[in-house]
Amino acid sequence: MSMQLVLLFVIFCNIPSVIVCQDNSDEEMSYSFEPEERFLDIFPLSSDNFTDSVMKSPDAWIVIFHSGQLKKSWKSMAVNLRGVVWVGMVDTRYETDLLKRMNYKVNHDPESRVYPHGPTSIKKKSWVNAKNPNEARMLAVDSIPDSSLRIKGKGLQEFLVDCFMSKPTRFPLILITDEKDTPVLYRAVSYRFKKYFNAARIVKPTLDDYTALGMEDSFFDTPLLFVLLPEVKDKGSKATTQDMGFSAVMFETKKMGDLNYPNILRFLFGVNNSYRHILPGENQSNDQEVAEMLDIVRLESKRFEIEEPHPIPKTENDDNSVKFTMTKTTHGDVHDEL
Repeated sequence: MSMQLVLLFVIFCNIPSVIVCQDNSDEEMSYSFEPEERFLDIFPLSSDNFTDSVMKSPDAWIVIFHSGQLKKSWKSMAVNLRGVVWVGMVDTRYETDLLKRMNYKVNHDPESRVYPHGPTSIKKKSWVNAKNPNEARMLAVDSIPDSSLRIKGKGLQEFLVDCFMSKPTRFPLILITDEKDTPVLYRAVSYRFKKYFNAARIVKPTLDDYTALGMEDSFFDTPLLFVLLPEVKDKGSKATTQDMGFSAVMFETKKMGDLNYPNILRFLFGVNNSYRHILPGENQSNDQEVAEMLDIVRLESKRFEIEEPHPIPKTENDDNSVKFTMTKTTHGDVHDEL
C-alpha cells in the first residue's frame, strides 16, 4: 500500500510574537533599544558561574569583556543570535580572578572570546579570541553541528520509521527550504530538540516531493516548517508507516509570528504537549520528563520565562496557546558606550 499524507492545517490564534530588534544605526544610537530590551540576551558571568554556565555547557558561547560600557553592536549581535548561541559578559573591573583563570589580558586581548559547541575538553583547547561581533558570530555559528537529515520525498518512509523506532518516539519535524545550506536557526533547533523531534530538510522541493507529502495541489511559501502526525487507518492491527495516514501541524507565520527561535520553541512545546500521546511506539507520554520536555525547560528557563503549555488549538475559535516571554537579565552597572 502506498503511503499518502493528507495535510490538515492547525490555526494558531492570538499568539503574540517575540520582537527581535533590528537596527543598523551608528554606535551612538544605542538609545534606539527599548529599556526592557537592553542586555536582555547577555548574561553576566563571574568566577562563581563561569564553569557551570560556559565550560560545562555543550552549546557555543560568546563571552564579551567590558569595563562598564558595551558597544551597541554587541547588543545587536546578541539579539540576532537569540536562542541560537549563548552570549555572556565579564566585567574586567571586578572579575580579576576569573580573568586570570581565563588567561585574559586586559588592554591586550580582543573584546570577546568564543567557546565553540562541544564538551568541556573542546572548549578548553579550541576557544578563539574574536575582535568584533561579526567575527564572534561567525566562529560561534560555524561550530554548531547539523543534526538534521536531508531527504527527498522517496526517502520519507524510511525517515518516519526512524522517528517511530526511537525511544522515546520522536515527532517528524520537516523544513521545506530553498537554501542548500542548513539555516543556523534550524541547526540550533534540531540539536536542542533531537531527543523529541527528528529533524529533516527537503531542499528545493520537486513535484515528486510535494506529491509524496500530499501537497501537490496546494501552494506554500518557503521556508515552511511543520510536524507530521500519524493517523492509524486500521486500528485493529499493529500499525506500520504504510498503514498510517498523516496530518500536519503547520508553523503558521501569520498566527505564530516570524520563524525565530522563541516562536519555534513555543510551537514545539505546544506540539509535544498536544500530541505526544498519539505517537506510535514508546512515546513515553506517561513520563513527565518526556511529556513536558523538562530537560529543555530547565535549560531554556535561564533565558525565557516559560509558562505551562496549553494544547495547540485546532479551530479558529480556540485561543489557547503556549506562551513564552523573555527573561529580563538586565545588568544595570553596564552602560552604553558613546
